[in-house]
Formats: sequence, structure tokens, C-alpha cells
Amino acid sequence: MANFNSQSNPTGAVYSSQELQKIAKVLLKHHQVYILCDDIYEHIIFDQFQFNSLATIEPKLYNRILTVNGLSKGYSMTGWRLGYMLVALKNLSQQCQLFNLKALQIPALLAKLLELKRS
Repeated sequence: MANFNSQSNPTGAVYSSQELQKIAKVLLKHHQVYILCDDIYEHIIFDQFQFNSLATIEPKLYNRILTVNGLSKGYSMTGWRLGYMLVALKNLSQQCQLFNLKALQIPALLAKLLELKRS
């Protein structure tokens, strides 16, 4: 599991699209590695930088990327602690097992997603 943060707290460093392409090139060689992208600061970018997602830069990594984000930072909702995770549907059960998620909502979420997939 590779944990990827851009921009990085506390420095605020943001990876350029060229740097992301180089990182993606390395990750493409290691098929067993899943990538956790923490994009919580997606909407807080300064100095003319543009936010780039690793999944957008290299679509071949899409099925191995788990993106986590939230509403509290980018939408000034401090204290709310509202977040979400985006994963490729076909890998959802594997990725949930990978993280050993224990939230009560996970079984219901999986059941609903499987129901939607069948219809």
C-alpha cells in the first residue's frame, strides 16, 4: 500500500503533473501495490497551482487507487468530519478486505452495490 498526499501538510507542497507522471510510471511496474490517495486538500491550492489526481494522470492505475476526501476542509465545514472514499466498483470487496473495515455501514453498502451491479 502506497499512501499518497498532494498537497502535503504541513508544507503545502503540491506535485506537478510531470512529477505525478513519474510516480505513476514507477507504480505501473508494481501491480501488487494499491495506492491510497488522500485528496482532502483538493480545493485548497495557492500560487497558480492546479490540482491533479493520480487517477486522472494515469488511468491505468484507476483500479488500484482508493481516493479519500472530505467536505470539512474544502467547503469550510470544520468540525463536521464528513468524508468519503472512492474506489473502482469491481475491486470494492477486495479493497474493503485489504483495510479490514469494521464500520457498521459497510455490509449494507456492499449489499446495495451488488444489487445495483446485478440490475
